Amino acid sequence: MRCRHLSLTNFRTYGRLELDLPPGVSVLCGNNAQGKSNLLEALYMLATIKSFRTTSERELVSWHAGADERFARVSAEIERQASTSRLDIILVEPASGNAANAAAGARTRAIQKRIRLNQQPRRSLDALGQLNCVLFTPADVELITGSPAQRRRYLDIMLCQVDPHYVRVLSRYQRVLTQRNALLRQLRDRRLPPDQLGYWTEQVVALGSELIVGRGQAVTTLNSSLAAIHPRLVDDRPSLGIVYRSSVTDLPSTLAEEAGAVARTDDVRSAVAAQFAAQLDAQQERERRQGMTVVGPHRDDLAFTVDGMDLNRFGSRGQQRTAALAVKLAEAAVMEQRTGERPVLLLDDVLSELDPQRRLLLQEILAGDGLPAASAPSDGRDSGADRGGQVLLTTTELRPFTPAFLAAATVFQIANGALRPAATT
Repeated sequence: MRCRHLSLTNFRTYGRLELDLPPGVSVLCGNNAQGKSNLLEALYMLATIKSFRTTSERELVSWHAGADERFARVSAEIERQASTSRLDIILVEPASGNAANAAAGARTRAIQKRIRLNQQPRRSLDALGQLNCVLFTPADVELITGSPAQRRRYLDIMLCQVDPHYVRVLSRYQRVLTQRNALLRQLRDRRLPPDQLGYWTEQVVALGSELIVGRGQAVTTLNSSLAAIHPRLVDDRPSLGIVYRSSVTDLPSTLAEEAGAVARTDDVRSAVAAQFAAQLDAQQERERRQGMTVVGPHRDDLAFTVDGMDLNRFGSRGQQRTAALAVKLAEAAVMEQRTGERPVLLLDDVLSELDPQRRLLLQEILAGDGLPAASAPSDGRDSGADRGGQVLLTTTELRPFTPAFLAAATVFQIANGALRPAATT
């Protein structure tokens, strides 16, 4: 899988950009604030329908756009093994009532998002998975050190790109959880009979159990890939492992071992559902006091360990950064295992905070025979024809790269939102 052509209009610093992206490794070199990360943001948005840098989509529309073109467009030609498609995301600011209040209105009017696949309108959920991307930025060390919500979001974003069923279940779970929490608040205020909660509890259990099993399967595959990737980044020192900490079940090890087998998935889901229901029953009084659902996949977490040491509590900053990078490289293998195609790998300023030895090891991984796959694709497809996949790296200087790496890559120089091929010697 790769993005063959990227087109931007009024997106961040880009008024107009038409860019053919080659297969293999592309290095985007330029000073700060020239538009390198904006390119990665555009590709990531095509994959996830959201920005990784802001929750305000108005920030994505260039302030240099004229008053009559307050919109941004991100478009791509996406090449997969069996097809080529075009995906467009258009962000439109509704017209203001008159010129006098245009400036004030721009701050309050909601952005309209329109999505088209092969020129046909689509919902956001239907566009997920058209392009698969894995993104690493220096801020991703927070995957290890940040909040549980950040780690849950990481798993959800990965799975939503490769599993349409998971997308639908997660969306339904979030709606059902919101409704159940609203009812719990009414129960707390004695404005609702207790028997009104039963249906929503059943829905939370059924949907939440599917999410837990899906995440458990993903963690299993991540660990399989990490066993091959992490030692290559740390020069064969003890490898990294991920533990899924569920708030509703004491079956994380069983889940990890058995949920990967399709024949056992229903049994595992039933076991998780039974424990989930028991936990909710035991927590009734606490839930009614707090007015919220206190256990479930929305409260779960991940732990990252090396030799039993929790990196969040005891790891050095360097260990945490390397672990976050290894997890993202392993994520690419998980996506390939699910889809049969290597996702596009986006590495934003990845070398800046690595020591010289880690820089060399990473370049060897990217320039070699590609990342090790987690396992063969489940449907028997062969992804070996493009083992390395498409990789885009940003950097402020070429000095950290080896001559051999640069000779095998396509290097672009970025300045003021414009790209040109760059000399590497």
